[in-house]
Amino acid sequence: MVDRVIETVRPKTERVVERQVVEVPIEHRPKTPREFAVVLFDLSARLDMGRIYDRDLPEIDEAMSHALTSLVRRLKAR
Repeated sequence: MVDRVIETVRPKTERVVERQVVEVPIEHRPKTPREFAVVLFDLSARLDMGRIYDRDLPEIDEAMSHALTSLVRRLKAR
């Protein structure tokens, strides 16, 4: 969030102070195992509801394939 005061002085008659607040989105990436699980459950729900375009499925498929391969490798290593 950016907060700044803009002051305008008009000659001899009026002083106007305007406050302007602008919200800036901050990218949030999961950091904890629970946050990753929430993202995966959300993705599953969106896929089941058809809320992800078919054109985007190959990109998701590639990322999920890498994630599943890594998960299986880690589980076998334990």
